[in-house]
Amino acid sequence: MGRILLKNGLVVSRLKSFTGDLLMEDDIILAIGKFLHNDRDPAIYDVSGCFILPGFIDIGDAPDYAHGVTARIPAPAEYLNPAELPDTDAAWEALPDEGEMPALLCGCPERALRVYNKGVLECRISIEQLAEALSTMPARLGGREFRRRGRLSENMFADVVVWDPSVTTDGENFGAVRYCFKDGALVYSAEAAE
Repeated sequence: MGRILLKNGLVVSRLKSFTGDLLMEDDIILAIGKFLHNDRDPAIYDVSGCFILPGFIDIGDAPDYAHGVTARIPAPAEYLNPAELPDTDAAWEALPDEGEMPALLCGCPERALRVYNKGVLECRISIEQLAEALSTMPARLGGREFRRRGRLSENMFADVVVWDPSVTTDGENFGAVRYCFKDGALVYSAEAAE
């Protein structure tokens, strides 16, 4: 697989987001920071204007790389189908606190763009909360097997989604995913899919 360098994207992490770079080698994240470069000639992707997110973790049987899903977990007992959450202003105002919200949204990445448009763009949730909902919290629900997935951090597995927020489409066609990497390998490219 070699080295892959994602340049100039908005790296979304739980604690803070910043414009920077992410370096992967084989199946792990080697470094995250600003102005990363490497003497070993990595494959370079300029992802300016895009979010660099942890790979989405869904509930079900098989990954769906075109939707950014890099892993799946069994449905937990407390799972609530996010399709049951009405898409009205009152429903958004009634969302639980940040710590509970991810349980409502996990398991439905095809709805992420709709949630982004209604939640993030209208300042109801942050992009960090969206990443928590689709990646970090489902990884916790997956248990020990998922302890190195669901976050962008050094030495975590290189499951990474590059998401273009300028793409507007409905939840049926999740065209905002530009690239999806699973264990450091490019498994989906929007350009190749066209």
